[in-house]
Amino acid sequence: MLLAARTSSTSYVVLTTLLFATSELASGCGGTQVADKPDPGMNSSATGGAGPVKVTPVPNMPSMTPAVGKPLKPAAEGTIDCVPTSVAAAVPKMGHVLHVAMNGLDTNDGAEATPLKTVAKSAEVALPGDTVLVHEGIYRGRVAPARGGVAGMPITYMAEPGKKVVLKGSDVWTPTWTSPSDGIFTAVPDPALFTDSSQIDGPNPLLIRQSGYPAGYTLGQVYVDGERMVQVQAGPDILMRPGTWHYDPTDQSISVHFPDGKAPTTSLVELTTQRRVFAPHLRGLGYITLSGFTIEHCANQYPGGFYNSNAFAEQQAGMVGTRSGNHWIIENNIIRSAQSLGIDSGSESEVRGKMDIEGVDQTDFRTTDGHIIRGNFIGDNGTNGMMQFRGVGITITNNVFARNNWLDPPGAAEVAAIKVHMSTGLQITGNLFIDNNATGAYLDSNNRGARIGANTFVGNRQGVFVELGPSTPTLVDDNVLVGNIANGIYVHDGATSQLVHNLITQTVGSDQYGASAEGYFLRKVTDRVKSTPNNIAVNSIFLNNDGGSISLPYPGAGSVNNLTDYNVYLEKTPAILNVNIFTPFAQYDTGTLAAAVFADLGPAQPASAASFRHLVSAVGLTLEEWRAFWLVHNESHDMHSITSPAMTAALDRKTWKLALNVDFDPASVGAQIVPGVVSDFFGAMIPQDGKAKPGPFQNVVQGANEFVVMKCMN
Repeated sequence: MLLAARTSSTSYVVLTTLLFATSELASGCGGTQVADKPDPGMNSSATGGAGPVKVTPVPNMPSMTPAVGKPLKPAAEGTIDCVPTSVAAAVPKMGHVLHVAMNGLDTNDGAEATPLKTVAKSAEVALPGDTVLVHEGIYRGRVAPARGGVAGMPITYMAEPGKKVVLKGSDVWTPTWTSPSDGIFTAVPDPALFTDSSQIDGPNPLLIRQSGYPAGYTLGQVYVDGERMVQVQAGPDILMRPGTWHYDPTDQSISVHFPDGKAPTTSLVELTTQRRVFAPHLRGLGYITLSGFTIEHCANQYPGGFYNSNAFAEQQAGMVGTRSGNHWIIENNIIRSAQSLGIDSGSESEVRGKMDIEGVDQTDFRTTDGHIIRGNFIGDNGTNGMMQFRGVGITITNNVFARNNWLDPPGAAEVAAIKVHMSTGLQITGNLFIDNNATGAYLDSNNRGARIGANTFVGNRQGVFVELGPSTPTLVDDNVLVGNIANGIYVHDGATSQLVHNLITQTVGSDQYGASAEGYFLRKVTDRVKSTPNNIAVNSIFLNNDGGSISLPYPGAGSVNNLTDYNVYLEKTPAILNVNIFTPFAQYDTGTLAAAVFADLGPAQPASAASFRHLVSAVGLTLEEWRAFWLVHNESHDMHSITSPAMTAALDRKTWKLALNVDFDPASVGAQIVPGVVSDFFGAMIPQDGKAKPGPFQNVVQGANEFVVMKCMN
């Protein structure tokens, strides 16, 4: 009735300040006909502050039996070290404003004095040009926009400026509890709690097995006073550790070992009940803005098989889902604590001409393009912060991606803070990637014209991963990479990656990940490609990377026409430069490889094999040996590069100030001119006459320098 009454108005033809972190965490999202339910109270506590130098998340692996004192999740989970700065929110001056408030009624007209009660109801009636202004409170359930806007007249969903507005996929759970053991409480959820009948695999996440895990792991989540309880496979496991829970399919009960000093009578218990939080049922909606919310708790599946045309339930279904839409703006939100994926921003899957994840054929839709994702905190999601498949012209800028992939599915290949396939014109710029238990930015398979530029990567499993690059260059430029684990930048089975003007320092290595801490590691690992040609790493600074600065494949089928030059290497670093071997030539063990390298060097060969790399078949060389080795193979590498005896870099994670002490004249190194690389980390112009300075800062000088690499509101 409300929609019908308003369509006669010709005016219908056709962001908010982020708040400091609370300790509330992951759970469930979705719902077809059921509206979001306003919550009677906030019941949250502020937490925050700088994390440790590196939080290495301990995954909740199926084989792990909890032991007293053994961590089962990231120590800093729920904290927010940095809220990105953003432009002050303002209600758009077009269309009508539909107010939503916890004291409203869904039979109201949405005026300020007579607000609606649920965001879901506003999503049913909002028209192009309208703004849905949601007032302070917690709203539970799925919001599924019924329509999109049009160019110049988007539909805007906006949190009340300066207020905390939360969209949750969980419900407050107050069952009848029994207590078979001290601290352990058991109850049976009412099936009526689970309302998202749209999902192809059913509404109840407790009945759905977690992809990649053995029986006993479900998509459900339980929270006690905002803290995520860790799911364990077997019932007896909860006896050994507070803060765990288990679902028993025989009697459909949940047993929770409450944290010390807590009990159901004195705590807020939340149970994930929804499969998604903000996602249309219709695919292909355009021109929607989502601004200023905290969005959390979502029981979605890890999309590890999205590329399989028969894996209907493993499509990319984010807690926030653009659902193959176009021209969305997702800005200034806190998006956290999904069971798997935070945001989907592409075409979702390879399923075509068949059922999509909601069980219907919605495969005919326009190109997924034009999204802007900016100013968000995207963290503590079970697998990915964001995924994109086949997107065009999408911009991801000024976001913080933190501690994603606590679930860490065994053998998972699709996990990263951002994982992208087959995009065109993707721009990932100005973001902070911190402590992700995965790669920060992972471009996999035929991304064309992509740029990863002016970002900061700190404490991730890897900083950047480029795989299967096409003839169109992938540009990785002017980034700051500090203290990442496996590698700073890793390229395998890739071509035409351009690594330019980066600073890569303090890569630390890890036996757990089988990685030896190179700053840049190029490798051929499969027969999907004949070679890894035309990759360049130039104009960059490599400092104190434990496994050496650069590692390239032994020349031949695995390495053709690659280039490294005009770089700065710290001469104290052992094994400054590495020659590695790759899977198709695995018959060369390290000793055999070393013999070949030493024979190539002739009189210049190293005195001993002390520079053999740990965990990787590679041989480390000094800069002089490296140059001589490549000249034997008719290639010139690093002929203009230099070594620095004492350059240092240190990042303060509280202030985000990077101290860079330079012991040489940066203007004296020279530079490789790379078309398209025109601005540095701060947007200053890069000289195009071969006189650009190495690294991401063109205003760097000899001596002491200080750069703020991320601007935060808190």
